[in-house]
Amino acid sequence: FSLFQEYLEKNEKLVRTVVQKIEPRIDGGIFDWSSAEQFLDESADVEEGTQLGCFFEGAPEECDLCGCLLCEEKYMVDGRIRGAAISACICADCFAFAGDGLGWGLGQLYLREGSKWLLVAGFPPGRTRR
Repeated sequence: FSLFQEYLEKNEKLVRTVVQKIEPRIDGGIFDWSSAEQFLDESADVEEGTQLGCFFEGAPEECDLCGCLLCEEKYMVDGRIRGAAISACICADCFAFAGDGLGWGLGQLYLREGSKWLLVAGFPPGRTRR
């Protein structure tokens, strides 16, 4: 147990991230392993985003909720948190369980393109075909 305790202490951030990713998916013994990215794939309009050419400037390195590295994520959402009076930059998993939706005034969905984030949903009014 002492080696395990030592591992946990040395890798506290990793352990915290794993717990943050798994905890919302457990509900009374039922595990939800659905793909948050797959859901966001259906919401993303990459063609419209490319035409608009709007990129997120100054994106944080980590998800504001779980702390995972956003540079390893496909999507980032800048949006409101359900049941709270705050907004945050969050990963796809945190958005699936804590986000308040996509749309102007709710949340903007960004697709990682190298080190940049392209707006692909939640466009300004009059800028979406959906």
